[in-house]
Amino acid sequence: MIFKTGDLIDSRFVVKGVCSDSGGMGQVLFVEDNNEEFQGMLALKYCREEDEEYIKRFKREVRLLEGFRGNSKVVETIYSNTENEPPYFVMKYYPDGDLTNIIDEIISDLSKQEDIFNKMIDCISELHSDGIYHRDIKPQNFLLDHGEIVVSDLGLGMEPDSSSRFTSSSMFWGTHGYLPPEFQNGGFKHADSTGDIFMLGKSIYVLLTKQNPTYLMDNGVHPALYYVIERACALDKSKRYQSLSEMKQALHLAFDVILSRGGHLGEVNQLISTIEDRLENENKYSSERVIEWDKRGHPSL
Repeated sequence: MIFKTGDLIDSRFVVKGVCSDSGGMGQVLFVEDNNEEFQGMLALKYCREEDEEYIKRFKREVRLLEGFRGNSKVVETIYSNTENEPPYFVMKYYPDGDLTNIIDEIISDLSKQEDIFNKMIDCISELHSDGIYHRDIKPQNFLLDHGEIVVSDLGLGMEPDSSSRFTSSSMFWGTHGYLPPEFQNGGFKHADSTGDIFMLGKSIYVLLTKQNPTYLMDNGVHPALYYVIERACALDKSKRYQSLSEMKQALHLAFDVILSRGGHLGEVNQLISTIEDRLENENKYSSERVIEWDKRGHPSL
């Protein structure tokens, strides 16, 4: 079902235009409330697919979002009717759009990079604290809200032991280039925190380079930061950061080096962290790195 400007949804919400048509199963419309309970421009997302699996997925998104109502790090829903045909929910309108709208600012401002990346992690941490995995993380799913960030699009969100897992093990959802390899061959149904960490790494890479995330290339990314991205995006999930707090700490050490916080001490901490990671996870540690420290007085990352 496709709505046009002027159409009335659920005998209440007047369509004013299309906000976003990029979603796989849903379309987001600009609407106004004829009942005047909610003032100003609103965003309404509805399920335009009739397949039962899509409808289940959409209803789960509504349920998950409403569970975070009042949380400043998750998109704000204000009304829903999942029994309507088509089911829909209404959310606050975020006029500044998503992170791709400020990608040039992010690339050119080191301090902004650190702030944005930490806020992205904090948003996903809110989901993980409730045992929910997003499974479709990308820059477009982080909306700007007066200097803050909220995570959106929980249509693929999954709770542990959920009875609403996808019924078909062959189903493959998500966004190409961002998905971890274990999501193939049925692994999508058994996601964990490391899958979201992989997609966060890919999202950070895109925000720094504007490049397709399928294959990572340094593209001028500072080596300290590029190492964090590589570790987050390791093909073997056991080699990735195992928690968001671990990834956030690694980012902090990387920006200590990038922003010259703590002088050589920051570089030493980054080097030690890198060596520990490689000893434990990658077996790429080389004694030449320590020798180079002695010769040059600072590490080569």
